[in-house]
Amino acid sequence: MEPTQILTFLGVEVNLVRMEFSLPRDKLDKIRSECRRLRNKGFATLAELRSLTGKMVAARPAVHLAMLHVRGLQFLLNEALAHRLETQQLDEWACSDLRWWITTAGCPIPMHRDPPTVTMSSDASNVGWGAAVDTAHAGGPWYESEAAHHINWKELIAVWLGFKSLLRNASNQTIRLEIDNTTTVAYLNHQGGTHSRRLCTLAIQVLEWAAARHLELEAVHVPGALNHTADYLSRHVEETGDWMLPYDLFTTIQQTFGPLSVDLFAARHNARLARYLSWRPDPEAEAVDAFSTPPELWENAYAFPPFSLLTRCLRYIRQHDIRRVIVVAPAWQSQAYYPQLLRMSCSAPLRLVSSDVLDPQGQVHPQAQRLRLTVWSISGKQPRCEAFRRELSLSGSPPGELAPTQRISQHGDSGWAGVANDVWIPYRRTLLN
Repeated sequence: MEPTQILTFLGVEVNLVRMEFSLPRDKLDKIRSECRRLRNKGFATLAELRSLTGKMVAARPAVHLAMLHVRGLQFLLNEALAHRLETQQLDEWACSDLRWWITTAGCPIPMHRDPPTVTMSSDASNVGWGAAVDTAHAGGPWYESEAAHHINWKELIAVWLGFKSLLRNASNQTIRLEIDNTTTVAYLNHQGGTHSRRLCTLAIQVLEWAAARHLELEAVHVPGALNHTADYLSRHVEETGDWMLPYDLFTTIQQTFGPLSVDLFAARHNARLARYLSWRPDPEAEAVDAFSTPPELWENAYAFPPFSLLTRCLRYIRQHDIRRVIVVAPAWQSQAYYPQLLRMSCSAPLRLVSSDVLDPQGQVHPQAQRLRLTVWSISGKQPRCEAFRRELSLSGSPPGELAPTQRISQHGDSGWAGVANDVWIPYRRTLLN
């Protein structure tokens, strides 16, 4: 018996040089041959499905992500068994699994996994979700459509949202996931499952996202009593300043001032544009903290910031000489930002008589009628603002309006927003409810 560093044991090729397991070439070729035959036929008998899925599952110790790409065929087999069918047409999911085994399968599995370098905890409640990596936190409320889902689905989507919020730039690492839901742990560690199609689809989405970044996942169950941070984030959703305009009002703004490029102050649950920036880590945000992004990103942007940030927002626009930003702000003449709005306007503002500002659950702001919201086209380029004022006749009144008697008129009293450099700025028009 000659010594060797590459041997086959129990149907698995063991490479002691590279320290990895792989599937012998002849076994992989047989699986691929069966996959091609079924794909060409477009259907499979019950016996063929049993045989093929059995071989794929047996290859799991030697083929990376094998179970991830057998689930579609397993659901097809279960459906055939449930309905006592002798043949089954191949659906898109099953065909996708076959394509993967034909073109991609064969990547070996290392004998030893690198120890985790990052730990992420996540949790979900009926209120929202939360995730934490070291001192970085993310979380938020559910969409209305998400709130009705089972808690197992919420726990799994919390992992997915946590990844995209806190680990979107991670690669080539082993991630330890601390979760207090055993179903989520099982679906991640077993690369899906056959009990719930919805959970399996979501688990595959999470695992494929991680695989594309060469991330190894190690999910472990942690009792809820020990999952302090994520549990708190999921039950105490921070919504301060997360108000938004109803879609009908935003559509009017888009039609009046658009097209708008990006929502500068938003979150997953209240963004009004596909592209948005968030204040905290967010799964879908293009970037975090609008004030730390390049000024080019602000061009033709939509800004409905927390009112405490309005002065800072206008200062950023002015300092970076940004051509145009559409800003939503209350017409509070006593606030320091209001004279700046007048001086930096490059177009007549829009007055929103209907100020139905909504929270993430769609409830109207309790002080909605006192907000007196207005929409401004703001420019940091002084010549552009001066050109707009030159177009306005000094102290001229729009048709049907009385000449103003105050430097800044009260919101709703007339068609005037105020005066800047001795030029009266008229409202564009009144938007009725």
